[in-house]
Amino acid sequence: MKLLSVIRNWRKSHILKGEYLSSKREPFFDLASKYLPKGDELVVDIGAGDGGFARFLKAQSKCPNLFLLDGNKETVENLSKNHGNAILYNASGPLPFPDASIYFMHCSHILEHLTPGGLHGFLREIDRVLASGGILAISAPLLWPGFYEDLSHIKPYNPQAFIDYFCSGGNNLTFSPISKDYQVEKLVYRYRAGSFDEGWDSKFFFASLFLKIIKTLAEKTGFYKTIKNGFTLILRKK
Repeated sequence: MKLLSVIRNWRKSHILKGEYLSSKREPFFDLASKYLPKGDELVVDIGAGDGGFARFLKAQSKCPNLFLLDGNKETVENLSKNHGNAILYNASGPLPFPDASIYFMHCSHILEHLTPGGLHGFLREIDRVLASGGILAISAPLLWPGFYEDLSHIKPYNPQAFIDYFCSGGNNLTFSPISKDYQVEKLVYRYRAGSFDEGWDSKFFFASLFLKIIKTLAEKTGFYKTIKNGFTLILRKK
């Protein structure tokens, strides 16, 4: 029975890796959209960018009351042409919503652009405006070789940090806990297919050559190395 359980868990992990082995945002938009409110409650997308999430939701005929926030003035102007309720917003400031008024908050690839102190203040603002029963959907990259090629990237944040600050109150945290009133609904990782050359090697030439041949044969026959390079975390406020 234990072996069957191990196999089932491995199969589940294998399926998830295949599903989220992608550089596209749509699989993660789809995951987040499963937690949208059913009615006309306020839904907010922070860091809306080119409006990808809004287009995805429109295609799904969801979210009649969607607000799009972004820190780039030109981006907001472009969003306003195709979507209503586009607002210029800098994540270091107060969110332009009353307390407990938002039922779904989507933050995709914005948190890595904030300093730890700025991020803590931003998360406190999210907690202020999120209603009881509301959903916070966070998508962000992890550290990978190309992370710091974008000069606006400040720091990759591990999903456990958000769980500590929102769910458990945390112990020995650098900043004050934000809440204990959230629960984890879902945590999935994004993967990329890495080369075997990123792994084992040897200081001995012939051993290194042997490993190179084995790795090349493995890649030619469909094997690849999966590397976590991002995540989507869904939290619900109790």
